[in-house]
Amino acid sequence: MIEEFHFNIFNSIIAVGVIHGFFFSFFIFFRKKYNTKLHVFLALTVLALSLNNLQYWLYDVELLKNSPVLTKAYFLFEMLIGPFFYLFVNAYLQKQICFKKVALVLTPFGIATISRFISYTTFQEEVYKRVYNSYLEIVILIFNILFLFLIFRAIFIYEKKSKLQDGNKIIIKTAWLKTTLFVALGTIVFWVLGNHFITLPGFTRYYPLWITISFLIYWIAYAAIFKAKLFKERKVIRKKVAILEPKSFIQPQSLVNSKSEKKKTNSKLYADFEQLITEEKLYLNSQLSLDYTATKLNISANYLSQIVNNHSNYSFTDYINQQRIGLAKQLLVDPEFDKYTILSIALETGFNSKSSFYNAFKKVTQITPTQYKKSQLN
Repeated sequence: MIEEFHFNIFNSIIAVGVIHGFFFSFFIFFRKKYNTKLHVFLALTVLALSLNNLQYWLYDVELLKNSPVLTKAYFLFEMLIGPFFYLFVNAYLQKQICFKKVALVLTPFGIATISRFISYTTFQEEVYKRVYNSYLEIVILIFNILFLFLIFRAIFIYEKKSKLQDGNKIIIKTAWLKTTLFVALGTIVFWVLGNHFITLPGFTRYYPLWITISFLIYWIAYAAIFKAKLFKERKVIRKKVAILEPKSFIQPQSLVNSKSEKKKTNSKLYADFEQLITEEKLYLNSQLSLDYTATKLNISANYLSQIVNNHSNYSFTDYINQQRIGLAKQLLVDPEFDKYTILSIALETGFNSKSSFYNAFKKVTQITPTQYKKSQLN
């Protein structure tokens, strides 16, 4: 019996991706802590990708070749992937999602699936079916490109608005979304090549497309879960930091001949600088610069740099990093954040990335954040 089916290494890889997609989707559906629109639309995106690959896989291994009913009842799951991912991106970017929007983006799937069923029931000749499929593939191609455009547009608008934020709102990371969209664009290219330019027999020409989708399932599933978890952690940390008493983590150095008018003036400016940095917690701004701070104090950048160096023995950058590391050390040993990722603490103490945080932390303490946390907890 099993010899009648067409199994090979390629459709085996595809099958593994499908199984993983199902497990992931249902895991999300049945866990209470993931009971949010964000996670539901993520699970539906992965499920649509999995169902799309499963359906093609069943045809490829020839499990459906003797089932005309199932052939007619073909579902156009590829018309669900774009809409579900579009809804997920809207939820991820904290946009409102109403029922009307959900119904609007899902309606084309229902219309196209019913249309295909009617055409396959009405027209028995293969030539008509081929012509219909050709037009349908063009419609699906345009449909998916349209949703890629809509998602890129949503990200662009969000990033543009984020530049105008006052720093109190967490800026959601969008780089991974754009990477996903470029992979999706590459997937569409595979689709076009597989349909029109790659002359391989049967469903074999679709293997690049299906295998790409299999990897896309893994990427979207885990990247989205990690980013959503990171965003949730950052919100909690930011609330905690906001209520902490302003504190400087630097002991200023004593000045020689501090009675001179210039030294007194410098001391006053340094006090103003330190108050600006600590009271307003300006060091938490990852975009903070010497020029910006100097402008806030109405002095030149070079003059501010000299004042900071004379009073603290640090350059401006090292001074700011000292403040950030001081707060990070406090958060790393806070029991409330014991299970939180180090990246979330890094981003909420003013660093742009995990690597820059590790480098600055090691420069200040001579050990890594992980080693510091272990040494304090022990």
